[in-house]
Amino acid sequence: MLSLSAAQTWHDLWQPQRRQHSALIIPLRLLDAAVRYRETQDQRVLLRLPQEERQVLQQLLQEIKP
Repeated sequence: MLSLSAAQTWHDLWQPQRRQHSALIIPLRLLDAAVRYRETQDQRVLLRLPQEERQVLQQLLQEIKP
């Protein structure tokens, strides 16, 4: 399990690569949502994702619950 600060560091490091590597768009969107959700615990963060992505992220978040 990654700490919130470690997840935020990964997020910050990979975001600049988003434009150069289209394969990173969805994984980075999920990482962004995961970081924001862990910071806020606000369900609206998850609801902004497409349903398919939201289901994947919710499952991952349940597996890494602190």
